[in-house]
Formats: sequence, structure tokens, C-alpha cells
Amino acid sequence: MKLGITNRLVRATHVREAYPHVEPLARLPGEHLPPPAEPRPDFAEEARFLHAEGEATPDMFAAILPDALYHASANILVAGRGRILLDTDNVWQEWPNSPIHRRYYWRDQYLRPTRRLRGTTLALRSPANNYYHTVVDNLPRLFWLHQQAMAGIPITILVPGPYRPWEASYLPRLLPPTARIVEIEPRYLWRSDATLFGSYLSRAMSGHLPRRYLDFFLPRVLPARPRDRRHRIYITRRSAPGGRRVTNEAEVVRVLERYRVTPIALEDLDLSAQIELFYDAEAVVAPHGAGLTNMLYAESIDVIELHPTRAIMPHYYYMARSMGHRYCHLCADEQGRHSSFAVDVAALERTLDTVFPTR
Repeated sequence: MKLGITNRLVRATHVREAYPHVEPLARLPGEHLPPPAEPRPDFAEEARFLHAEGEATPDMFAAILPDALYHASANILVAGRGRILLDTDNVWQEWPNSPIHRRYYWRDQYLRPTRRLRGTTLALRSPANNYYHTVVDNLPRLFWLHQQAMAGIPITILVPGPYRPWEASYLPRLLPPTARIVEIEPRYLWRSDATLFGSYLSRAMSGHLPRRYLDFFLPRVLPARPRDRRHRIYITRRSAPGGRRVTNEAEVVRVLERYRVTPIALEDLDLSAQIELFYDAEAVVAPHGAGLTNMLYAESIDVIELHPTRAIMPHYYYMARSMGHRYCHLCADEQGRHSSFAVDVAALERTLDTVFPTR
């Protein structure tokens, strides 16, 4: 099919453009970060829009969208066939040069059969669903179900395919009693009597979640005991899927152990054990990766993030600032953000001397 026709068949829009007359059920105004203690690091090119926007969460809202469709294999809402609601795609800004018609194939919009669901539904997942995106993007939308406007309304949570392990652990703690979960077939487009749209509570590539949400979320997941700040953690990626492995990790670990920093493979721990570990953390050293999401469960820790490229991806820079953690970073000189890389051990040791002056 010619490119011009394909462009017209698949278009990008936003909720406020597609539904200009829909009234929000609930709102959450943007929340500003306190000024940074140190100069801001250089951001990777795809994250530089956050230079202007990253100091605050967006203005957020929830609304019922008439006649929206849930595209269950792509995990997005569409305002009629071919009209992609970018507000429901949590990673579209990470691929600024990827045309919308290449990301969402036109046949998926027009030729897939539609199935009907009764009642009000909320789609749980988004296009990216790893541990970070589940905790920072997907689960926070459940916050909208606890707002006054939703009190007493039965809601069906749509999950295409089986649970991820972390979803099975978090969902019972976060869902209201009016919610039920339905596993649906990804190969269909799904239309409901009422589709609840809830904004993501953070910006793309920023782990800054609003305090009102954290005050709701953390008491439901944290241990009910005092903290014991005793763990200095190095998150190894030697068994993690994807890249960003430290190629000189044996040398890095030898240095870290002199500062009583212990290597941990989070893949070996279930979610409860990870939360307990970070709840008692004093410091975390890690390559950029989803395991750093667990800093949400710590209090006033030192974070040393290791990046493969000269410029950082700022997900955890913003998360650390929003949580009151002390953040520093070391960068390598690779070209790709998923590249494996060698850590400058001398620079790491200088940083550790600053963080742990007495060891």
C-alpha cells in the first residue's frame, strides 16, 4: 500500500483532541520537584524534551471515553479505528523518528474483529510492560479507581494474556473491592459500554511520581516495621535479559566489596524479598535498569547509577530526586543505550570515597 494512504489510515491524536467535550471525572495537578542539589546531567537525545518539562509531573485526569476501542495486542486505546490515542502509549516519545503507521500496522486497526464487553473497563497494560513500566506507568493508573467519582462503580480490569509475576503480587494490594480482573484475548479489538481513561502519573522517561500517589501506594506495599538501614547493594545484570552488562564486573565487584557493597541478582529474589531488601537499604550502585525501580521502597539513600553512554537516560535521576535520595552517575563511552560497557574503576572508587568517606 502506498505510504500516503497508510499515513491517512493510521493517525496519532490525544485524548483532549479526540474527545474535546468529555468532562474529567477526577484531576491531579502537576507537582514540581525541589531544585536539584547538583547541576543536571546531560540527557540522551530522545530524553531532552525533559529539559523543559521534567521538573514537574503533567496535569493529569481521568475520564470516560465514549466509543473507544482497546487494541489488546498493542495495549493502547484508539478513538475509532486507526486513531491512536498517544496518551495511552507510554513509550512513544522514546522513538521520535518512528512514524506512527510503522508502529501500529493499519491492518490491525481495520481488519481485526471486535468483541463487546459490558460495564466499565480499564486497560491495565501499556505498550511497554517490564518491571519499571508496570510500577511507574501501569499500576499508578489504578489510583484513579480510588477517587470519589469512582466510588461504588463496578470496574473490569482488562489483562491480555497471563499475569506477570509482579502484577500478581501488586494487584491485590491496589485494587478497590469494586474491581474484578478479566483476562482477554489479545487478537481482538474490545469495545466496552464505558471505557475509563486515566492519565499516566509520570512523564515518559521520568520516574517522578506525585506524592499523593506515593502516599496511597507505599503504605500498601511496604513492610509494617521500622527500617534497618544496613544494606549496600550492587545490582548485577549478569543474568538479566537485554543489555547493559558490565564487562569488567569482576574488577568492579572487588572495588565495591572494599566498601561493603554486596552484589545482588534481583532475578533470584521474589518481589516481597526485593521490597524488604530495599526497605533496609543504605546505598545502591547499579547499571541503568529496571531493578533501580526498587529505590521507591528506600528512604534517603545514596544512588550511584552506571550508564553505557556519555549522556544518561533520566528515569532514575528523576525518581531519586523525587524520593529525596542522593544521586550521582558514572558514564561510559558506548554508542547505544542498551550496550554492555566497562566501568571506569578509578572514577568509581573516587565516587565511593565521596559517598562512604569512612567506609
